[in-house]
Amino acid sequence: MDYDASRMARLRSLSNRINGFLARLERNRRPPSRRERYHLVEAMQHLYEGRSEEVEAALSRAEKIEPLPPHLTSRPMPSDSVTVENLREGLNAILQHQEK
Repeated sequence: MDYDASRMARLRSLSNRINGFLARLERNRRPPSRRERYHLVEAMQHLYEGRSEEVEAALSRAEKIEPLPPHLTSRPMPSDSVTVENLREGLNAILQHQEK
């Protein structure tokens, strides 16, 4: 039980970091860069799956605006059309799913 509670607390903390990242983008009135979008979508996928270490790594890459994986740099990706509003909706859906 303690392990599950600490795991959920860790995921909540990470979701708060994602929320903060989105809030900064909204405050600055700018869309996420391609790199930020890719890494944020990746972090949110891991958050949905409950994989905190992977969330942490992907979120760190988004915060540092690290390059995309080499095989993705020149081709369109599904995350290219993702907006801050889409990311916020996705995060809210993940949080609702986790509360169940």
